[in-house]
Amino acid sequence: MTPQSMNELIAVLQRKKLLKKAVDPAHKRILRISLSAKGTQLLNDCNAVLDRVEEELLNSMSGAEMEKFRELVGKILASGREKIST
Repeated sequence: MTPQSMNELIAVLQRKKLLKKAVDPAHKRILRISLSAKGTQLLNDCNAVLDRVEEELLNSMSGAEMEKFRELVGKILASGREKIST
């Protein structure tokens, strides 16, 4: 993601009041970005929905199948992180 694209994304999230931006008191040139109360609530709501979807999709798996699934997803995520960092 380019810095310009990131700035555009941040601006959209600010307009929706999901993020807040503040100047760092110790370093005036640094802008700190954090979730607003509305952003935190939306994140919590999304996580709750994802938990329910995950439970519905995966409840038919045995313990061993679930363990293998988590292992495979972990490998996929690790591979993706390696590609992004290089």
